[in-house]
Amino acid sequence: MAIPFLNQHNTVIVAASISDFKQILFWSEAILYRHLNIIPIQSEREIAAAIEENPNTILVIDPKYALTSAQERVIQKCLTLGMNWCSTKIYLGQLKGYAEVENLVDVLEWMSGKNQNSESFILSKTKCLTRRFIACMLLTLTSPLLALIASTIAISSPGPVFYKQTRVGFRGRKFNLLKFRSMHLNAEASGPQWSSGDADPRTFAFGRFLRKTHLDELPQLWNVIQGDLCFVGPRPERPEFHALLEEAIPHFDLRTMVKPGITGWAQLFSGYAASIEESKRKIAHDLFYIRNTHSRMSFAIVLKTAEKVIREVFNFVVEKFINKNKEVV
Repeated sequence: MAIPFLNQHNTVIVAASISDFKQILFWSEAILYRHLNIIPIQSEREIAAAIEENPNTILVIDPKYALTSAQERVIQKCLTLGMNWCSTKIYLGQLKGYAEVENLVDVLEWMSGKNQNSESFILSKTKCLTRRFIACMLLTLTSPLLALIASTIAISSPGPVFYKQTRVGFRGRKFNLLKFRSMHLNAEASGPQWSSGDADPRTFAFGRFLRKTHLDELPQLWNVIQGDLCFVGPRPERPEFHALLEEAIPHFDLRTMVKPGITGWAQLFSGYAASIEESKRKIAHDLFYIRNTHSRMSFAIVLKTAEKVIREVFNFVVEKFINKNKEVV
């Protein structure tokens, strides 16, 4: 996911160290899949020519880089001409798809590009009603699949079909998340534990399939209807882990500034987080999503999630077929 205005720009002027310049050169070509004219700030004549010949230029600056008086004048001229600009941290984070933040200053810099204007009441309510309508339609269309999954769980493992769990949602408000049960009863008799996805030893056989394909999340369409979830957003954490991560990662609570989702950018690229270090990686993806959230990105995440689910189901069926043939032989 590139910076939006990079789609119209062909020249990048870099005011940063040699190592940062090399990183920008590498990631720009690796992610954008096309040639950019990337010019270091030291090449003043080349910059002057680029400004005249190509007005579609972006300026990437490292605030800590020591500029000469001549280089400062070049940058001031670029800004006077209305040139788009960003920091090296923002540029690289946008290209990589996650926010590299270590402290509050980094967070403020990263979030400075987010539109902070509140949506109008009418637009907000329209989006909410649309989400609920789509969730109702999906529940209706998938009802045969839901019934099949529910009956299989009832046969596979004694206990309730559905599982409710308290999660921390929008602006810290707690709600009950609904899922298909994928673990044995009393799986947390000794207290809350990190989940390791489909490899979790507490899951029963069919539960592992549900987790691997994320089909256990389907009942959360009801949470969308209730207004606790969106289709796309950061995954909500349990209160016990939220408090722990908020203490370990100072900016962790920022992920609650938007509604949580059934799927999300971090869910696609980070998966399950079973430690504080893995959660740091996940929050980096969440902050990237929050800064860049828009309808096209959300739609792309939904399509990518659907593709992932279909692929996981197909792989599971193929694996079972191969194993069954091996037993026959």
